[in-house]
Amino acid sequence: MPRLTVTGMPVLDPELCTVSARERLLAAARVLATDTAVARAITSVAAVAVEVVRAPEPETVWSAVEASDGPVVRVHAGDPLASASARAELAELADHADEIEVVPALGDPAVVRAAVGLLAPDLAEHDDASRAAVAAGATVVAPAERSPFDPSVTPMRIVDAAGTAHQHPRPAGSDPGGDVGAWVIAGRGRDDRLDWWARRPLHGHVVAVTRPRHQAGGAARTLRALGAGVVLFPTVEIIDPPDLAPLDRALAEIERYDWLVVTSANGASRVADRIDDARRLASTRIAAIGPATAGVLAGARLPADLVPERYVAESVLDAFPPPPDGGGRVLIARAAVARDVLPDGLAAAGWDVTVVDAYRSVAAIADDEAVAELSTADVIAFTAPSTFERFVEIAGAERLPPTVACIGPVTAAAVRDAGVDVAVEASSFTMDGLIDALVAWASDGSGHGPGRGPVVAH
Repeated sequence: MPRLTVTGMPVLDPELCTVSARERLLAAARVLATDTAVARAITSVAAVAVEVVRAPEPETVWSAVEASDGPVVRVHAGDPLASASARAELAELADHADEIEVVPALGDPAVVRAAVGLLAPDLAEHDDASRAAVAAGATVVAPAERSPFDPSVTPMRIVDAAGTAHQHPRPAGSDPGGDVGAWVIAGRGRDDRLDWWARRPLHGHVVAVTRPRHQAGGAARTLRALGAGVVLFPTVEIIDPPDLAPLDRALAEIERYDWLVVTSANGASRVADRIDDARRLASTRIAAIGPATAGVLAGARLPADLVPERYVAESVLDAFPPPPDGGGRVLIARAAVARDVLPDGLAAAGWDVTVVDAYRSVAAIADDEAVAELSTADVIAFTAPSTFERFVEIAGAERLPPTVACIGPVTAAAVRDAGVDVAVEASSFTMDGLIDALVAWASDGSGHGPGRGPVVAH
């Protein structure tokens, strides 16, 4: 296996990272990105630690390879073979060619080409050859700050923030220079009928996702597919409770319980990891608070017997059967800090209830760069009271984006109790339900101006 993989990351849309590149990233002992933008793109598609080493730094890169006990992945912005700094670095590493592989990647010009609806083959050169190519009928995509084109001579369009949630064309006749993120489309290979990028329902919005990083990937992919920009800002980390012995003891004698109740996907993961044989639950029925929790249990061959229609503790109580004659026992596996609605309600109904801590949620650590990126979001999504409470601890309520969205009434109540308005509240208490509520909010006009009331998706 090669000791060094050189690849690239499409920074404008990390979801276009190739399968091969993602596999190498997940298997790497060390990942070296050329800058912080590349590092953020990597962590949005792969839960790995990333170091920033500017390019070209061939000696630093190879020193990392020599010091590593596993494969190293070097990641450039875009296609590594289209980058002058990447080519220079590779040239210096040529003596180690038998220990290196290069995995191609999409460059940002290709992403922009798709985002703006180009129909003609494009080039990504930015010099005299570009002007000759356009004169011959080609279409060239070039960053505006390095554009070689004169708008009085060359037919061209300028698109700001191309390939992002804020993509929009500039008025005709605008100065082709501009901020980083503006692109010149020189030539005639554009068809406005293919402006699909800006027609997606969440285009123009950037959503901060506060779930733990290991649970945020699916939501981030769905939001990007709907046109939103995504800021991953995990506010909680899931860790073991101080003492797992009570959970282990309870699961060791699970046959003594009539019901096992699991109140979250995180709790389900802990239970599944610590059950040595699913057949031991043959006489114990299982209740899961919602479909995500039930899905984790089903993956461990522990199908849920009860999933309420509404995914809150009160609905579990409403659906729960009365205890059998002579009484019955319920084991609840939950977070170390949680509401007592469920155990108190079951005890009041006559059940003998045992509560064990399956995990703890603690405040995540956010660096200055993550907090700065948060300022680009106009929407923030909270999926539990703890994600909101930890956000306030980490960043402060003053850094909340303008629009707050909550997964359901329990989370929304916690946010409102802190004096913060909730604009979007899901009626289906899942991440998919919350995203549906955001689409409804954006589609009915609530997402395009102040003074609108909260939206609840049904």
